[in-house]
Amino acid sequence: MFKKLATIFIAAGIILPLAYSPAEAAPAKATAKKKATKRITTKSRVRNKSHAPALLSVEGMTPDRYHCEMGKTFTLYRYPHDSSTVILDWAGTRQQMHRVQTRTGAERYETNAKLTYIGVSNLTQLIDFKQSKPILSECRNEEQNRVQHELDMKKAGEKYAKVQQQQEQAEAPKKKKKSWWPF
Repeated sequence: MFKKLATIFIAAGIILPLAYSPAEAAPAKATAKKKATKRITTKSRVRNKSHAPALLSVEGMTPDRYHCEMGKTFTLYRYPHDSSTVILDWAGTRQQMHRVQTRTGAERYETNAKLTYIGVSNLTQLIDFKQSKPILSECRNEEQNRVQHELDMKKAGEKYAKVQQQQEQAEAPKKKKKSWWPF
């Protein structure tokens, strides 16, 4: 009797999986996973809304406001005697940035989210390395505006002096060259 029951169970174990196709089982599993994922994301959204991060304190720091192309602005807060960290205030958020050493001597600060501030003598950029593109470019603070204005005035003065020299040379009477032919 046990042999007959065992053969029936073995036969049922072989035949039933063949009759039940895996294609029918896949959609049921996928919908179950989607529902579980939706529940998790909904819970995380609620959690993120209730625990919004507080703005970083900039007490004792010196603000440096940058004006960029197309009217965009951001502020960089610095400690007077410590250049290892700054706080970037942009798009309604404040992020702490840490200094990264460069070979060229340019200022470079990065966040953990790969947002990078690069400042050279007369130009500043804010770059998103995740998307590999600049977010804000052609940014200048008051000091950089002053340096750029001085450079522009120097170039304009040099150009004016060159034009004046060319005009003086054109207005000067030209002397005739002496020829060996007397007539």
